Amino acid sequence: MTVILVLVYIALTRLVLWVFEDTVFNWAVKLFFIILLNGSATYFMYDYIDNQFEHVRNVHREYYKRYDNLTD
Repeated sequence: MTVILVLVYIALTRLVLWVFEDTVFNWAVKLFFIILLNGSATYFMYDYIDNQFEHVRNVHREYYKRYDNLTD
């Protein structure tokens, strides 16, 4: 999933650079969109990783509940 997000980020960055290639204020627009895309990609990667850790915590919680019931 992280690889897919990185590839999407690279593709969107290339698209921004291509679309605003001939504008007078291209450096400002490019910088704005690249920062915006970087923030979005970072947020989605963090959210995905956090969800994966939450899933692992839930699995471990269920496992230990069952283990405690067996040992009581």
